[in-house]
Amino acid sequence: MLDSVVSELKKYNIYDVCIFKPSYKKEITDYLMVNSYCFNLLIIFGGDGTFNEVINGLMRCFVKPKILYV
Repeated sequence: MLDSVVSELKKYNIYDVCIFKPSYKKEITDYLMVNSYCFNLLIIFGGDGTFNEVINGLMRCFVKPKILYV
């Protein structure tokens, strides 16, 4: 499913696509606290823990991109 979403986004040149695969717990939170301003849209593939990390990271930021949770 991730591959099909990425290919659709790339096909229409709507967004630049960045895939982030965390390698340790709370890495998503840490990453978004520093880099959230770089994104217009976050597409989240994962479970409750992944969603929780994203929300925790964004709550500490001034710039909050839109979220699509899959």
